[in-house]
Amino acid sequence: MGLSGSGKSTLIRHINRLIEPTTGELLIDNVDVVNLRASELQQYRRHSRSTR
Repeated sequence: MGLSGSGKSTLIRHINRLIEPTTGELLIDNVDVVNLRASELQQYRRHSRSTR
């Protein structure tokens, strides 16, 4: 995966909305998941899991 301290856990925390980024954007498949509403994020997760 990656070296210790490379940000793996921080990335997952951002994706799960446990922490918010101070700047920038978090794009997954060209979708900025940080700016999705909770309901949109839930729907996105369901859809992205079922299509992979």
